[in-house]
Amino acid sequence: MSIKHMVFVEWKDGTDDAIIDGFSSAVNAFPGQIDGVESVEFGKNFTDRAGNFTHCGVVTLRDKDALAGYGPHEAHQAALAVAMPAVANIIVADIET
Repeated sequence: MSIKHMVFVEWKDGTDDAIIDGFSSAVNAFPGQIDGVESVEFGKNFTDRAGNFTHCGVVTLRDKDALAGYGPHEAHQAALAVAMPAVANIIVADIET
C-alpha cells in the first residue's frame, strides 16, 4: 500500500513569495533526494473552500517505513527550516491507499 502524506499550509500575513517558492522548490525535489518518496504535488489553492489555507501538498510514499524515514530526513528538515518561521497554521494527515 502507498502512503499519501497531505499538508495544508496557512502562511503568516505578509509572507514573501520567495519563501513560498523556495519551499515549493525544496519539496518538489524530494523524489530524487529521499528514499521512498515516489512523487510530490504542491501548489496554491485556487478556491475559497479552505479558509486561510492557501497551499496544499501531497507526498506519495512507498510505504509506512518510507514515511518514518521521511520526517527526520535532512532534505525534509531543511525545507521545514525555510517554511516554518512563515507558517501561521499547518494541517498534516496521512492515509494508506
